[in-house]
Amino acid sequence: MAVTSINLQAYLQLATVIKYLPKQDFWTAFDAQADVLYINFHQPALSADDSELTEDDIIIRYKGDEIIGLSILNISQRYLRTKRYLPTTNMTNFRSPHEKTFNIIKEGLSINKQTYREAFTDELRQKEGYWSRFRYFLFLHPNFTFLIQFILFFLFIVLAILFNIKQSDDWIRIIFIIIFMTSILMIPLLLLKFTPKFEIGWDRLWPKVLGYYLSQSGNDIEKAKHYLRRAIWYYKRKGKALNFIVNFLWGSIFIGCLPDSDFQHTLITLNVGKLFALNSFGAMSVIITPLLFIFYIIHYDLPVAWMENVLTQIELDE
Repeated sequence: MAVTSINLQAYLQLATVIKYLPKQDFWTAFDAQADVLYINFHQPALSADDSELTEDDIIIRYKGDEIIGLSILNISQRYLRTKRYLPTTNMTNFRSPHEKTFNIIKEGLSINKQTYREAFTDELRQKEGYWSRFRYFLFLHPNFTFLIQFILFFLFIVLAILFNIKQSDDWIRIIFIIIFMTSILMIPLLLLKFTPKFEIGWDRLWPKVLGYYLSQSGNDIEKAKHYLRRAIWYYKRKGKALNFIVNFLWGSIFIGCLPDSDFQHTLITLNVGKLFALNSFGAMSVIITPLLFIFYIIHYDLPVAWMENVLTQIELDE
């Protein structure tokens, strides 16, 4: 339809909104018939390979893990908020659908572990007898073992002072040390051995996690497999750079630093100052690499392992 007249003041209302948006280029298109406002962050607009519908009737369009645009539905039924309520949301607040896939699995694991743990706790609580109650107490208070170890250590120190073990005969000191070491090590180990262990087998846990994941994704097996494979690929690709850095640093430690006998000796004695004086890069690698490795395991390797477990469970059920 040809435009023969225009209300400039109405269009200028856009300026009051744009200044509150993130500072990035975007292009808009409004379909009056469909009542949809399209916002694209690339020109020409890229084709999406995934999308997500929010509770506010906004479709977030993705290409890989990048947000490439938004489709705001029912635009005419919305109203402009006042300046005080205008959002200042950054695009990073929108989670990737692949991260949401992992979060659903993590939530399913947490819920099912808690369910099994509560059932295991109820089973222990219902058992009669002093020994069963003691084991139930150990299960509820896992730090009790360390408290016993500390009390034993303190008790033997007091006994050594009271009986002046330092001035006693050698054989008395040897017997005292043997009893001391045996008690410190064996009693806590025995307590740990008799503490009930809460364990869930693969065949019990992962089918439940799969059931939870399917319930959250519409019970569509093919769609669930597709999202899982995409999410696994996403986390592997996202962690690839950090994995390379971690492997490089491990290599520099084992090949470039540890063969040096002076570096080995200084590392064993934990003399940090001397370690930096000998090889500052090696010393920094020894400190940073374990931290980076743990970060990589938690944020990339563990999500991949959990999602592969769910995918394997789907394939076992088919």
